Amino acid sequence: MRTTAFVAGTVSSLLLTVALGLATWIVLPTLVLGWHPTLVTSGSMEPVVSPGDVVVLRDAGTAGLDVGTVVLYDLPGTGRVLHRVVAVQDDGTYVVQGDANPAPDAAPVRPDQVRGAAVLEVPFIGLPSLWVERGDTTSLALAAALLVTTVWLAPKANDPELDPWNRQDHRLPGEILLAGRTRTSTSAGGSLVPAALTVDLARRLDAARAATTTPEGLT
Repeated sequence: MRTTAFVAGTVSSLLLTVALGLATWIVLPTLVLGWHPTLVTSGSMEPVVSPGDVVVLRDAGTAGLDVGTVVLYDLPGTGRVLHRVVAVQDDGTYVVQGDANPAPDAAPVRPDQVRGAAVLEVPFIGLPSLWVERGDTTSLALAAALLVTTVWLAPKANDPELDPWNRQDHRLPGEILLAGRTRTSTSAGGSLVPAALTVDLARRLDAARAATTTPEGLT
């Protein structure tokens, strides 16, 4: 059971580390570079980007966008759409298409409609927000239970009492272990440990062994 708790704590610590690492990829560019994140809510860009992922975007600027750039743009009547530029027309408008869609979007996109160009994608981190938006209370409840369990288990990875490779409570002091070993002689045949000290250490060794083998509460 101790080993199981230690392994569960280690896995929980790794999960928390991964979650914090993913969140850092959103927070740092936002604070330092002024980029802005957006939550992906549809599957039109799969398999590159999936619902629940967060895409971080930079300002598109005034320069033209290259073919292959993923852009966020305003689509009247629908909201904002994240699609890829597949062609640039002579009038400066962009033909865009979702990677999972069979055909380009119906209308070209004007430069003033573009709200940002995608720089990086952070997977899974936006799933709780997506569940809130969709009213998926079951997934939210399961995620909350997983979070509480993970936070509770994580400290067990640093508990030496549970570490199977660091059982300090079963180790004897070094001088007692020395007395319990077979005496080593020097080349001249003398003992490395004085006789009086050896007797004292042997007595302490017997007492330590008795303490570790006597049932708790008995003398």
